Amino acid sequence: MSLNSDGTPNNSFGVNGLNHIPLSGVFSAAKQIIVQSDGKILLAGRIKPNTTTDNFLLIRLNTNGVFDASFGDGGKLVLTPYSSQYKIRIFNDAQLTSNGKLVCAGWLHTTSNYFDQSPTATLLYRYLLDPSVKSEEPSLIFQEAKVSPMPISYQSNLSIEYNLTKEENVSIMLYDYIGKEIKTLRPAAWRPAGKQYEEINWPQGLPSGLYYIVLDNGFQSKPLKVMKI
Repeated sequence: MSLNSDGTPNNSFGVNGLNHIPLSGVFSAAKQIIVQSDGKILLAGRIKPNTTTDNFLLIRLNTNGVFDASFGDGGKLVLTPYSSQYKIRIFNDAQLTSNGKLVCAGWLHTTSNYFDQSPTATLLYRYLLDPSVKSEEPSLIFQEAKVSPMPISYQSNLSIEYNLTKEENVSIMLYDYIGKEIKTLRPAAWRPAGKQYEEINWPQGLPSGLYYIVLDNGFQSKPLKVMKI
């Protein structure tokens, strides 16, 4: 809802100051609303595509309440980082930094029951908005992780180095810059504690741009930003 300074409906926004935002799924909710300096409106929250899953949701609207088509997928970003183990993904808070980055605090849970004792995780995301870029808090499991060479050329063979604090069942996935899964680079396999070395063939045919190689143990993940040229 948008009102003028005198409390009357803002007729340039939606219908009589009210705007209905159509989304697919069984439920959606905004946890935070931010008005950018240019008047565009950011919403952060959650969306349920079915009765057992919640995904992170970001929406950007133009000043008239219409989806901003330059943002995400027609004004919407539905994010499912980084493991299918997580059934609940909710953004609880979001703020814009002074240099225009969007920082979101999120919550992950491994089952569809909000109140059970299954493992949970709290993540912090940073978005540049155009394009979207994310990062997260340091991992307690995956440490000293890096990819080489950088940037990636057309037929690069990549070396991934990381240190495990304990024995873990690790998979390695490739995602695009908005969190869409592209390929399993290494299926889940047990690796001992200590220094790890992985040799990866970069998939052919991918366009230039920003990607994420994600180390995942089913409960915690570590994204490694890579640039394809």
